Amino acid sequence: MKQYFILLLFLFISQIVFAQPEVETTIDSTNMMIGDQMNMEFKVKHAPKMVVLMPKSVSLGDKIEVLSERDTTAKISENEVLTKKSMTITSFDSGIYVIPPVPIQIERNGIIDTIFSKALRLTVVSPFLDTTKNIAPIKDIFTENISFKYDILPVLLGLFAIIILISIIVYYTKRQKQHEAIQQVTVEKPQLPAHVIAYIKLKELDDKQLWQKGDFKKYQSEISYTIREYLENRYEIPALESVTQEIMSSLNGFDIESKPLINLKNILQTADLVKFAKLIPNENQHREAMDFSLDFVKETLEEEIEEEEK
Repeated sequence: MKQYFILLLFLFISQIVFAQPEVETTIDSTNMMIGDQMNMEFKVKHAPKMVVLMPKSVSLGDKIEVLSERDTTAKISENEVLTKKSMTITSFDSGIYVIPPVPIQIERNGIIDTIFSKALRLTVVSPFLDTTKNIAPIKDIFTENISFKYDILPVLLGLFAIIILISIIVYYTKRQKQHEAIQQVTVEKPQLPAHVIAYIKLKELDDKQLWQKGDFKKYQSEISYTIREYLENRYEIPALESVTQEIMSSLNGFDIESKPLINLKNILQTADLVKFAKLIPNENQHREAMDFSLDFVKETLEEEIEEEEK
């Protein structure tokens, strides 16, 4: 008797432990008008450690189409989880169809098993047509009367808005052109002669006493720039963008004595060495750079005056 009791208890526990979860199949209705849409769901309640694998791209037969499907999983309680597949279905053929059972895989403790949904019957009906009545003839196109408020007025308002927009654009375009024309007409101040500009800048540079304060790089750089600017204004050569050798070659076509040219080359080369070779000029070189620059402007200035007198 005791053995039978133990056996029954074992069978009861086995049924509890190894019980299969069931699939609940729901549908909005078992009757559907052709072309309509309705919702259908598969619901499986299971333990948290069990994994339910809903099928993808579910097939419900040739006459029933699945328009969309979505899988969700939600925790109901500490010991129960709900896995659900929601679908939207339709049919474009009337008739009575059987939705077949759909296999759903479950995985528990590394073991995969399969459960099936419940088969359903779906009736798809066509719209009712009363054949006893004659088909009405096609009616003529109805001509609606033109309304000023709803037909003409919106067009007029649109045209008026376009005209105002075009007028604003034309006004501001003309105003901008007039402003630019006024700026162009503005009389420019007369340009000082090249030698005057050079003398002013060299005098200002000498007053700064840059090399005496140890800033010899800036001193040499400003002397070189001032002389190059003078050459551009005086002889109209691209001295500011040219290297020393190119400047000397460009001046060969002008009537300049050799001594000013030698002094000019000395000025430019010293500035180049300070800038690129980190040369530190002595006091005499700094003074010579200023003296040679003033002498060069003076020598070439005399030629400029003579040409003006001629």
